[in-house]
Amino acid sequence: MKIITVGFYDDFSRFFLRLNKEICDLCPGGSYLHLALNFSGYVYWRLRDSNVKLLPWLNWFFSNNKRYSRNKYNEEVYKGVNLDWCVAYHLGENNLSDKQQSKYYRLAMSYVDQIDALLKRERPDLVLLSGDSRLAVRVMISLCHIQKISTRYFEQGPFASTILDHLGVNANASIRHDWDTKEDVRESEDLDLINQYISRPKHDRYKRNLVYRFLDMILNTYPMRYVVPCDIQERGVGVFIINKLSRLFCLTDPVKQKCSSVQDVSCSYTVLLVLQVPQDANMLLHSPLYDNHADIVEDCIRALPQQSKLVVREHPLYKGCYEPRVYELINKHSCVCLDDNRDVIKSVDGADVIVVNNSMLGVEALLSFKPILALGDSYYDRVVTKVILKKDLAQSLINAIHEPVDRHSRIAFMKKLCFSFLQAGHYRYENLDFTRDIAKKLISGLIR
Repeated sequence: MKIITVGFYDDFSRFFLRLNKEICDLCPGGSYLHLALNFSGYVYWRLRDSNVKLLPWLNWFFSNNKRYSRNKYNEEVYKGVNLDWCVAYHLGENNLSDKQQSKYYRLAMSYVDQIDALLKRERPDLVLLSGDSRLAVRVMISLCHIQKISTRYFEQGPFASTILDHLGVNANASIRHDWDTKEDVRESEDLDLINQYISRPKHDRYKRNLVYRFLDMILNTYPMRYVVPCDIQERGVGVFIINKLSRLFCLTDPVKQKCSSVQDVSCSYTVLLVLQVPQDANMLLHSPLYDNHADIVEDCIRALPQQSKLVVREHPLYKGCYEPRVYELINKHSCVCLDDNRDVIKSVDGADVIVVNNSMLGVEALLSFKPILALGDSYYDRVVTKVILKKDLAQSLINAIHEPVDRHSRIAFMKKLCFSFLQAGHYRYENLDFTRDIAKKLISGLIR
């Protein structure tokens, strides 16, 4: 059996290296190849194993070939691969000029040639992909489909779990439609089993060597970023580092410091708005209503029912790092405040309604049985209230406060999620023994 894995950073490489070895242990004579998209992932793997290629840099060089220098409007499909679909994530990051957009189309065509040749040479039985949104990954998906090669999509899941799905991740995951709302539910028994799964003992996290991540950060700061292929350049790394250092040395922006805390505002109803990682696939590809957090905050303020307050919870890794207008809006309105709870459970317990775009917290809050409004697409949006149009947000909030939650659907979904969809174990665990079970399931799936 031949396996090809595609991953980003060093922690991805660590997980895939162990998983590949488990598969080869179970299938004597098997082999594997890893395609690293980021330098840290390549270095980690290369120091431990030789079966790795640093895909983007070689491809970036070839993309400057004259045969790729054609306008995107003249070449939307190349060798059966839809280039518009492949570059969608990257063109959604910023307002790019035609010249900048053409770089991604040239890069996509180069990826098609390079990956097509690689797949025909290696002839893998299975390709494991990290996510389903990045340029190289989407080219690989397209070519695997053309060549009838089996694929699985990897993503970290809720409750310290792993997602490996045959359709995709996030809103593309199979569980979004592959569960029965009429499934038999025994509320007390099922809740006990689900809670046992969620509260099972968690293992220690892998202590990541920061040198690996530092390599990626150095390559994404000026002037080094000019040698980094455009599809793996990280946006706003410099700003992110400055914000982290400011927090470390208590140099917080005065505008952000003035934001009131939860205790400063008292009202009859509390609406918890959960912000997520900016510029990620969920915001760029699965968010039909919004492309930034400031607009979400502004519309939620306008839609607030009377005698309500809006509590804005930042993503833990991006505290103080959102666009300035987010904090200006919070300061401007007395009924809005920042969430100062470190424990997300306390934040959920203190809310009457929870609003998410498509954050993972949406699924983690399902068993609170609090009303949840989803503004974007996600794999759990059939068991929460989906806001279809911006103008519906105000009425949806009012309805959420007064209408009962469908407990049956939530329990049925969570049972399917925990016991049929998620794989126990997180890719950042120190102990990766759980990959043995994942390897067995992948092999049995191929054999069938």
